Amino acid sequence: MITQEQVKKLEQYHGEGMVFVLCAGDDEFAFRRPSELDVDLALVDMGNGKFTHHEECAIRCLLTPAAPAAGGAVVDKIVPPELVAERMRLRALWKAAPFTRDSIGVGFAEVGGWNLECDAQAIGGGRYKIIARTPENSPSGAGLAIELTARILAPEEYSEQRKRGQTMPEGAAERYCYAEQVDSPNRDEVARLHPYLVIALGKTILPTLGSEGRIVRVKKFEAGQRPAPGSTSETQAAEET
Repeated sequence: MITQEQVKKLEQYHGEGMVFVLCAGDDEFAFRRPSELDVDLALVDMGNGKFTHHEECAIRCLLTPAAPAAGGAVVDKIVPPELVAERMRLRALWKAAPFTRDSIGVGFAEVGGWNLECDAQAIGGGRYKIIARTPENSPSGAGLAIELTARILAPEEYSEQRKRGQTMPEGAAERYCYAEQVDSPNRDEVARLHPYLVIALGKTILPTLGSEGRIVRVKKFEAGQRPAPGSTSETQAAEET
């Protein structure tokens, strides 16, 4: 059983609010929230088609009250035996109950802002209120409800976002959008606690602000199939006579 006092002790080394506990039945595990580096490593694994990205990120961020300073955001050169034992305990659970590789891995990522349901509402002057919530069927049951405000990209900023998206690794364009567009006082705190949300907003929500209701379609002027190029009703009539 991991106590609140033990979590406070872990936070002394890993940052206030940066430690949480996931329960899987009678088993409890403490984690630090993923850092930007952890998210980048997971994004690379996803891009390479590696399906274990969430569980491996969880292993990297696993903590233990028996060695509270171990398991920091900077990879330790020497992992103390207490943390080695805790990693073995988690892997043993995954072997005994394989589905927990997903439920713990995804649950861990959701606490870091993965897979939140996001909605943007215009509030005037080119600005928007963004709401991000944990889905009802969330494995973690984190119950997150995060509110941010943001503005539309300027033309030159949109050009920079496109350039970064095409020439830099995943995450560069997304973090650029978040840094330039989000203007609410809680911007940095949300990015610290929920780094996956920064990527999600920068990929799907922030670049599209202002384009709602402007779906691009080819305009149709007549029903049915157009005549094939070079064929007309006049030539068909001439052939029939």
